[in-house]
Parts: sequence; C-alpha cells; structure tokens
Amino acid sequence: MVDGKTYHFSAGGLYNVAGKKLPMWGIEQSTVKAMLQSEPELPMLLSKQGWWPRLMAWLSEKWTGKFPPGFRLTMDKSDDRLSEMTIGLGIADGVGRFYPLDQIGDGLADEWNGHLLRVSIDPMSGVPQATYADDRMPPQLFSRWYGYSRAYPNCRIYAR
Repeated sequence: MVDGKTYHFSAGGLYNVAGKKLPMWGIEQSTVKAMLQSEPELPMLLSKQGWWPRLMAWLSEKWTGKFPPGFRLTMDKSDDRLSEMTIGLGIADGVGRFYPLDQIGDGLADEWNGHLLRVSIDPMSGVPQATYADDRMPPQLFSRWYGYSRAYPNCRIYAR
C-alpha cells in the first residue's frame, strides 16, 4: 500500500510510485544460532528449495562482493561516496545515516535527531544494531551501500 492505494507487485515492476517510499517497520536480523541461544524453544520451519533457488544461493557464494549478471541493468546511477558493496547499518529515520561496518568496531555512540544513539555489533550473530539510550530502536536496515543510498539519497555517512 502506498499513500492509501494498494498496488500489486510482479515481475513487471511498480508503476506510478516513482519517488515514493513504502511504509517500513523494524525487523530484527539475526542468525539461527543466535536466535536459538536466546529463544531455545523457538520453532523453526525449513522449506524445501527447488533447483533454481539452490543454484542462485550457490552462485551468490561464488559472486560474493559482485552483482549477478544483469542486475546492474536494473539500477540507476551509483552514489560514489562509498564503494557500492560497502556493508553497514543504515538508520532509516528522516534523512538517514549510514554506519559502515568497519566504522562500528567495538561499538560507538552518536547523536541522532537529538538523542544518544548506540550502535554495536551483536557478538553472536555479527549483525549490527542501533538503540537509543532509552532502549528504543530506530528504524534501521542492515544493508549494502548501493541499496541504502538509493532509498536515502541525501543520507549522511558516519566516520570516526
């Protein structure tokens, strides 16, 4: 739903929604190992993948740090302030701020929208996360720069 109107997504793409953003809600990213450590009774569902998803998973391991064939044709101009494949945590609140993984290190404190923001990497999952001093979590995306910078083109980049 965009601006109160329902759109149906398909391989044909979206139409008449250029320049708009879909609603976002926080989804905590983790690993199976980390989640089972914190929630031992958590039910886990495994799906049987067909040959195409298995092939794509295998190829993605071989192409780590590269775009699959044809993917670049779907993209517009890159934001060259960082390398496209830089991975980090993007705060998706207002203009946005991107924290490259190599800048987070053992954790950092930053001021964001008038609040103290703590950014750290979960030692079990290896996934970065941000929380305000009162333990609220801002909307955030663990993402590569090429994707985040397109969603938040005027974002700031954190640097120590």
